[in-house]
Amino acid sequence: MTEKLYKVGWNFIDLKCGYAHYDKDGKEYNPRMRIVEGAESAYYDCPDDHCVNRIPLLAYEKILTECVNLINNGLAKEGYVWKMKCARQTYELCIYKNKQESQLSVGIKNLSIRKR
Repeated sequence: MTEKLYKVGWNFIDLKCGYAHYDKDGKEYNPRMRIVEGAESAYYDCPDDHCVNRIPLLAYEKILTECVNLINNGLAKEGYVWKMKCARQTYELCIYKNKQESQLSVGIKNLSIRKR
């Protein structure tokens, strides 16, 4: 019987932008989302100035809960994709890496926005 997770640290998820970005050599990568203080509240933002992917902080707690449930149900495999709704927005999430259940690297796309 595998041990179930009940509590994890706030930094359990390495949240990445789910949209493809390219470095100067043309290699694809997914930048880590950063916390930005907005006029009304803080949010996760892609550091690329040309990307409009933003996620409210309250979505992070929901993502964290869903990731723990995926691990407990044996579904937290690399490449696993699911959708989530939060704050009238729809998000697509994908597990990029599962570091032996010590940290998940998760990509997120806000499907409710239009790309520039």
